[in-house]
Amino acid sequence: MAGRGTTRTWIAALGLALLAGPAGAEEAPSVHRDAMLRHWNDPPFNARTPPTPPPSPAPRGISSTRVFGYLPYWSDDYLPLRWDVLTDVAWFALSLGTDGRIESEHGWGEEGSFAFVEHARAQGVRSHLTAALFGGSELEDLFASPTAPGTAIASILDAAEQVGVDGVNVDFEGLPSGNRDDFVDFVVEFRAETLARGMELSLAMPAVDWGGAFDYDVLAENTDGLFIMGYGYHWSDGDPGPVAPRDGGGIWGAYSLSWTIADYLEWGGEWNRGKIVLGLPLYGYDWPSASHAVPGDATGTGTAVTYAATGAGAPGDLWDATTSTPYRLYDDGGARQLWYDDATSVLAKAELVPEHSLGGVGFWALGYDGNDPALWDPLAALLEEPKEDDEEPGDDDSASEEAEGPVPRGDALVPAGGEDPPPSPRGPDPPAASEPYQGCRCAAEGRGVPPAWGSLLLALAARRRGGVRAVGWGRGAAPTSAPATAWRRPPPPGPRRTSAR
Repeated sequence: MAGRGTTRTWIAALGLALLAGPAGAEEAPSVHRDAMLRHWNDPPFNARTPPTPPPSPAPRGISSTRVFGYLPYWSDDYLPLRWDVLTDVAWFALSLGTDGRIESEHGWGEEGSFAFVEHARAQGVRSHLTAALFGGSELEDLFASPTAPGTAIASILDAAEQVGVDGVNVDFEGLPSGNRDDFVDFVVEFRAETLARGMELSLAMPAVDWGGAFDYDVLAENTDGLFIMGYGYHWSDGDPGPVAPRDGGGIWGAYSLSWTIADYLEWGGEWNRGKIVLGLPLYGYDWPSASHAVPGDATGTGTAVTYAATGAGAPGDLWDATTSTPYRLYDDGGARQLWYDDATSVLAKAELVPEHSLGGVGFWALGYDGNDPALWDPLAALLEEPKEDDEEPGDDDSASEEAEGPVPRGDALVPAGGEDPPPSPRGPDPPAASEPYQGCRCAAEGRGVPPAWGSLLLALAARRRGGVRAVGWGRGAAPTSAPATAWRRPPPPGPRRTSAR
């Protein structure tokens, strides 16, 4: 294991990065990194004694719809979680060093981690181990080494097998675009190792891939799932606004969960929709603001507030109809804006999963909501509803028009928000045939082919630098046509801003 001096250096570097903020940088802010930094020295949760006899696993409705949640090591207790609704729980997280070795286990391998895995198994829930490495320079250093990536794979698998989890979740954030192919190579090698051990492999993925660093289609084909971190559209060092807007437009701009889903389906392949888990936040931010105007201008850093601590539904709370997000305007030594998610807003965003036939819904982080039955009971009912056989994925002809005029929320009224629909993301014109291969776009275009041939063409398209990438089978529909031309997915339109609006 690397020395603690390296760990302290890493923490100091993270602190400087957080103070500097993301403006002008390709690297996006990381909610997971910020939380781990705040709780770095917190003790891990202890083993808990379950009720005797332990409850039997409950029926799960649609078995192919996953409910995936991150359980931080600093959580108070895992027993009260809604195990009857959850299908997958990922313990968060091992911290990796740039040499691929584990810098901090954060309690993994201790009694609490064994008890957590045993309890999950007794409830019929899959357990996963998350391994995290944050920062562009850190990931550059990892992939610059000829041995560090392999060391990382071996270190993570040893830790996973020690406790006996069902899968591994890789959370590498801030990936530079220059390491795009290195990360794919890493995932392909990792996938081969997890398959040999009967484990699953999933990845934490950005809501907006600012630098075009993540090869969505190849990563989807070589994993069991992509967990989209569908939060952080507004963050602590930015301006006040919705953390996870359902839709965009008007004052908020295009970026939203709907934009993100379209981006992943466009560049990750429609047939991989069954591998996409839409992650949602169980937290918000409370910003000091120049005024109560919306959108606001932050005068300082926003403070993270968990779902359970927001006091959701208080008299005077408002509702932004465009983004399906509640918020609160108040004064405490100056104007403040609290933007958060409650049961109503989370469920409105979770509806995107059946609407687009995605693989599941997920949360950061379990326990933040206090296991609110107002959230979990309707969520279970939503995911148990059967899909119409004759409905095209993503179609929703019955969707009502955007509300006009003031929308009631608590005892107050709030304007409905922006009216402009988010633009449909699209890629550039295909490059000339002589341009070298830069990554499989995998957006179905051109001639129709049988599904088996489509899979073969995908496998051939995954050939790079003299090697052939393995192509996994997703739970989504098989492709009905092959890409006529492959080209690199571009970064999203427009410059980085201090808030995604």
